[in-house]
Amino acid sequence: MTQTMGVWALGDELLRDAVLRTGEGGQNLETGLADVVNPRYTDFNAEVRFERCPGVGGLRAAIEESADAFAMSEWSPHVVVLGTSDDVLDLAGRDPNPRMAMESFDQELTEVVDRIKGVCEAHVLVANVSTYDPADLTSNFSDSQAETVSMRAHRVNLALLHASHRLGFSV
Repeated sequence: MTQTMGVWALGDELLRDAVLRTGEGGQNLETGLADVVNPRYTDFNAEVRFERCPGVGGLRAAIEESADAFAMSEWSPHVVVLGTSDDVLDLAGRDPNPRMAMESFDQELTEVVDRIKGVCEAHVLVANVSTYDPADLTSNFSDSQAETVSMRAHRVNLALLHASHRLGFSV
């Protein structure tokens, strides 16, 4: 008997394109997550749902809205995949002080992961962010007044590493 394995992906278009194939709403890949999982694990049928959420604040709002829907629905995710690339771009808008911006990000991420585990009892995966930025030609950060996107990505990835150890999710 085949069981449905629900995968709920919450994030931006980069995450959408990583989990959904072209015919399912993705824009870049011929093969989506379900195409990879289903042939390999014959006892499961992966059903992937994507929802556009800007950053962890958007994730928190989406989870709050969906909490009752999970309790009253036959479909409940076994795995929740969170995207964080919007947060890299949003860090400068949170607080000009990088340390304070990261504390805010960490607090919101903790609330999101705790809420997912409390409502869905799902495994949580958080997609980290590539630190490579071909447009960034900075070679010396000592004179730089503003953080580059690459530096913010490093900060988010480091925060994810620490939070994953503390909260028990995978990166």
